[in-house]
Amino acid sequence: MRISMSVSIKIFFRSIIYLAICAVLFLLSNFFLMRFFNASYYLAEFHVASLKLGIVGYIVFSFLSYEYTNLPRTSALQETLEILPSSRSKLLCSQSLVLISLLLIWSINIFGWILGKYVQLQIHYPAFFLNSIPSIFIDFFLPGVIAILVGALLSQKTVREVAYCIIIVSALVCSPVPSGIFASESILGYPVLAFFDWFSILAPNTSWVADDIYGASIEAYRWVLAAFWILLLTAAIVFATPRRNRKTYMMASVLIVLSLLCGV
Repeated sequence: MRISMSVSIKIFFRSIIYLAICAVLFLLSNFFLMRFFNASYYLAEFHVASLKLGIVGYIVFSFLSYEYTNLPRTSALQETLEILPSSRSKLLCSQSLVLISLLLIWSINIFGWILGKYVQLQIHYPAFFLNSIPSIFIDFFLPGVIAILVGALLSQKTVREVAYCIIIVSALVCSPVPSGIFASESILGYPVLAFFDWFSILAPNTSWVADDIYGASIEAYRWVLAAFWILLLTAAIVFATPRRNRKTYMMASVLIVLSLLCGV
């Protein structure tokens, strides 16, 4: 695993395209946050505005994950991976860890701006500040992990054109867009939004009036929903990985059972 991690880091940081994508993500995120940092007068207002970056992170890490984890299939590494048992799964795991590390840094960067706004306004309200910590995880980090898993799963079998279409559609479904379109729609008495609720892993509403008392949405169901998708996608990746054995089947089965429990 240590060798796979070393190879994954070298692959990523030797690619100008991957580094450029990350640089653009961080630059645009910080530019966006700087604008609202100077324009907002309330901490809750700034916090809610920052949640708009969630969809950006989802899209970027989905595309980045697909291209990064798909690289072995389109390079000379494929022959080596076919010879060594379990090398493909180890490399995929290490590549995902590299992306998750970058995702964590990006999330901490956003939290740093919220912390800066908290200090600037000299607000002595620890409850709201403590609310922002889990909000960073549920609105940025966990959706980013799901995005990485989506890209990794698509890279196993799907061609680039199909993968890109699926990523774009999934981003639209996960965003607050459906709630604005199908708010009052129903089919045979069944609310359409009840279907889209299964995909609402991003901040549910980034245009509501900021509330310093309530803070950001961190309800328990959102954590369970994120766990559902992480477990389900991980199980799907295990099934899609070549050279499956009894151990991998058992692990995938356990993950599916856990995801179903979260779904219930």
